[in-house]
Amino acid sequence: RSRISPDPIFLTSEADSVGGFYAINRRGQVLLATVNEQSMVPFISQSLNNLDLALAIAKRGNLPGAEALVGQNFERLFGLGQYKEAAVAAAESPMGALRTKETIEKLKGVQVPAGQTSPLLQYFGTLLTKGKLNPLESLELGRLVLSQNKKQLLENWMNEDK
Repeated sequence: RSRISPDPIFLTSEADSVGGFYAINRRGQVLLATVNEQSMVPFISQSLNNLDLALAIAKRGNLPGAEALVGQNFERLFGLGQYKEAAVAAAESPMGALRTKETIEKLKGVQVPAGQTSPLLQYFGTLLTKGKLNPLESLELGRLVLSQNKKQLLENWMNEDK
């Protein structure tokens, strides 16, 4: 840990071009500060020993470094039978770390009681509300929807460029 200035900072401004901020200290020095995105999440999880904060920041900023944490959290939720939560965790994983064939296959294998939404549909629903599907997800969702004879849903999603 280090300070960006030994003197108090009294003014800051966003530096969009570099993804950081400018600061002016009491002596009139203009400073530029940026964050090393590659090391932020590992620093929080290892040095600060705060896994919840590391996951939250990784999700919010879509930052690298939380792949192992996200995977562990998904496996923990899945193992506890919290399939809906596991599906959402996978769909919202930073950098798309869990948006893989393995995750889809694992969610496919869950037996769902009648009348409940499958974790796979929960996963796809979360992804569709947040943005676009990747090619693998598009193919799998297409198969699922067509097997249920709901072609209209596919047409709607294609019109929305999902």
